[in-house]
Amino acid sequence: MSQPDAPLDLAAIQARADAATEGEWWVEEDDRVWTLHGVHARIPSGVPEIGEQILNHQILKAPKTGTPYAEYWPDRADAEFIAHARADVPALLARVRQLETENERLAKHADELATEIAEGISAQTMLKGLTVEDGRVCLSIEPAREMLLILVASMREMLDDAGAENYLVTEATFPPEVSLDLQDGQHPEDSYTLTVQRRHRPTAHDLRRRAETERDEARAEADRLRPELAGMTDLRDRAITRQDQLRAENERLADTGRRALASLDDLIRDHTDPGVEALGARYQLAQALTGHPHVCGNCDGIDPASCLMA
Repeated sequence: MSQPDAPLDLAAIQARADAATEGEWWVEEDDRVWTLHGVHARIPSGVPEIGEQILNHQILKAPKTGTPYAEYWPDRADAEFIAHARADVPALLARVRQLETENERLAKHADELATEIAEGISAQTMLKGLTVEDGRVCLSIEPAREMLLILVASMREMLDDAGAENYLVTEATFPPEVSLDLQDGQHPEDSYTLTVQRRHRPTAHDLRRRAETERDEARAEADRLRPELAGMTDLRDRAITRQDQLRAENERLADTGRRALASLDDLIRDHTDPGVEALGARYQLAQALTGHPHVCGNCDGIDPASCLMA
């Protein structure tokens, strides 16, 4: 059985029809049996009034009674379909072949008409040549000012009717993208660019809208982050201010410590035996001042912790 969408194999259908019992087919039916008959042979009678004699060929016999199994036979509609199929199939084959021949003739005629139309258009526009320059296809035509004026007027009317300020996107079915620049030679400022583009690819308008959407999204994100950035900047400024305050306070304390260390050194130098408490206090103070610039006559500021009076 062939698939519904498969192409018809007319030769195979014709071969099956030719191999089947010759037509016409007919049905005989009574209470006991259903029988399908075809033509076995046709014998001329030699008598014009009688015509030819047909020898019957029994194709199918379906008993209605007396069988050990359930009896089945076609109803009236199916029997009529089966009997007429012998003549219908060859007739349909002949009709299909006739239509195919007509279709080929019409297709050839359509190609001839297309050629004539193309030649007529070429003659009317006085086409002189076609060249490719820098990737652009250029048509050279004889002066055909009326045609250009019609195109320019049509473009102007399209823009005005649509209320378009600069350009208008109109869908059409064409080969890959083609651009055509037209202008009226008497009015060079009245010029237009016609862009034809595949329908399912983004137009210049689509790309511009996409870029504007991305720009707006970036601006919105920047606006959202701006308060956070301002808060972080303020926090940084306050941290720097606090750091400067702590540095000044640390320097003030270190200066005070250095003055106390100098006074303690004077006290130790003025006494031959300043005592363990004074020397211990000086050591602890020197340790606290480690890392801070200071002036000491004994250690020259190199290691205040080890600078002890002998």
